[in-house]
Amino acid sequence: MKNLVVALVILFSQTTLAQASDRKSLQLSPTTTIKRNAPGLRVLIVVTTREVKTRELIGSRFREGNFPELTTIVQNITLTVNGKDMFVPPSAFMDLYWVYEAELALTRNSAALIIYGGDGMESFKVRIEFDKARVKRRALFSPARSAKPAEQTLYYEPTSN
Repeated sequence: MKNLVVALVILFSQTTLAQASDRKSLQLSPTTTIKRNAPGLRVLIVVTTREVKTRELIGSRFREGNFPELTTIVQNITLTVNGKDMFVPPSAFMDLYWVYEAELALTRNSAALIIYGGDGMESFKVRIEFDKARVKRRALFSPARSAKPAEQTLYYEPTSN
């Protein structure tokens, strides 16, 4: 019985850490800071955004009324874990436009920056997953298929020859 209680406490604490995140707007300021701590993880993320004319960004896909005149794009992401600056591959964020919110989900050994964007069938959620050592994966989810990623990029540790 004692082991069951300990297991439930551990499971509940991991679930709480993963769910205890507040979404922050990416449209109110060109710089959004997200800072959270979990046992063994201190994470600081700065998301830099800027507004651009949607027509110039997406070209012929632009139709009056379907997209806003201006859209917010992710220009850069800086990531610090336990005081160490981490490399965030540009392919993890450079194609994201019409972004509006971000949040940080933490567990004991890993974390994910989640960015929300789009509208209706154009909406998306991107999870940039990392741990204490590096960025590991980017997964893009669409509303039509929210349980499985529509796109996935895996990042590997560089090896020396």
